[in-house]
Amino acid sequence: MKLNYRTVLFALSLLLTGSFAATAQQLQMPQVDEKKTEDPIDSTHVMAVIDGKPLTTGTIDEWTKIISPGSEQTVERRLQTLRALVGLKAFAASAKAEKLDKTDDFKKRMEIMKESALQQMYVDKKIMFPISDKELKDRYEKEFSVLPKEQEIRARHILVKTSKEAADLIKRLDAGEDFEELAKKTSTDGSASLGGDLGYFTKGQMAKPFEEAAFALKVGKYTRKPVETSFGWHIIKVEDVRKKEPPSLEDTKLYIRNMIIRERYDDLQKKVLSTLKISYPDEAVAKAMQQPISDEENLDEFEDQ
Repeated sequence: MKLNYRTVLFALSLLLTGSFAATAQQLQMPQVDEKKTEDPIDSTHVMAVIDGKPLTTGTIDEWTKIISPGSEQTVERRLQTLRALVGLKAFAASAKAEKLDKTDDFKKRMEIMKESALQQMYVDKKIMFPISDKELKDRYEKEFSVLPKEQEIRARHILVKTSKEAADLIKRLDAGEDFEELAKKTSTDGSASLGGDLGYFTKGQMAKPFEEAAFALKVGKYTRKPVETSFGWHIIKVEDVRKKEPPSLEDTKLYIRNMIIRERYDDLQKKVLSTLKISYPDEAVAKAMQQPISDEENLDEFEDQ
């Protein structure tokens, strides 16, 4: 979706009034302990005076919480907020000078922003409460710890352009040459500098012919015939085989938090929609509104506002 100036300015105004985008940002970052990160500074300290009205540190910090939820209250962050407010007020003053605030278009936009701010405040109140360690652990046990341990292998390969080149290299390996050194000297793949090392991978990550040949090998063995894929011709050697462990609780905490918040939001949305009296006279619209939408489409909907 291409953004024009009107779209960008409107999006910024929604952000400053607490749109859904603010919630999305909260979901993507862990909560910050303000006591540990906030700079010790007098909240009554005047940072700027605009048209005779002082902007104190306390006011700036309140705006920062709206513009960038969860962020640390640092000197640099306050300055970023101040710059945004100075620009906002400058544009607003120029618009008022041309009496744009008296137009019907302005009134319509203010109604949308008012409802957007109310939505954000309601969502914050209903779903943005702490997630306990027990809830995180229980969800981890349900979603991750029960995952089956997949077999994964660590392999090297040598990639060349023709079957003949690959066959000749297999003969050199049979004669005792080192696989890693041959890969460094002859492979056309980006892994050549690593001696052809591809690291660990599971089934489904490589091209099918490559995967089938690799997983059929025993540790320390290499393919006796060249393996063809869309990339060229490969000689594959397996270095290790192991069971892939599920990700740890620590590694998945942020993902789980986001998952829980998303579920809370979905449940809340269903609840509030059920209380709204609404009908669709247009049958095509009614049918379309009954269709479920993906998370990506859901986010696009907010981005298009």
